[in-house]
Amino acid sequence: IIVTFATLSVIWQKNNGEGHNYLDLDPKVGIATWIVQLLTYWVTFSHMIPISLYVIIEMLKLIQAYLINKDIEMYSHETGNYGKCNNSDLIEELGQVEFIFSDKTGTLTKNKMVLKKCSVQGTVYGDLINGEKQLDGMCESSVKQIRKNIRRDPNGEVANFLRHFLIILSVCHTVV
Repeated sequence: IIVTFATLSVIWQKNNGEGHNYLDLDPKVGIATWIVQLLTYWVTFSHMIPISLYVIIEMLKLIQAYLINKDIEMYSHETGNYGKCNNSDLIEELGQVEFIFSDKTGTLTKNKMVLKKCSVQGTVYGDLINGEKQLDGMCESSVKQIRKNIRRDPNGEVANFLRHFLIILSVCHTVV
């Protein structure tokens, strides 16, 4: 758009500039005039793009909120409800989780603190292997893997990280 307007402006100035002395136009029309006109139109029309992008982003947030509300993996069999997104502004922050705050009193979790998956020093424990069923808590293969890693080298770096993680998780209950 701005290239078109800058080009049309230069053409108009070249054809009609002499008849409009009150505009104080430069009689020499060249590439410099076109660049000045391009920058002028860029500044003039720059406010239109962010407004349209803002509208599109808000529409995408509403669509994502709808998808979260209908996500099968967020279905609770106990209550019979899907996950509920009450605020579409929080969706963009979901991938930026740095800390997990544990609920020691159980007011949020109804006293059902279940560790299903964890990552210790880059190794993820809790992934299902070969059609293994997910029960309450971490799958059996991951529990065996944690025990094996600790027993294999009790004083090794991996065992120390695992032991430290489990001690903090069982004792602290504040931040993991």
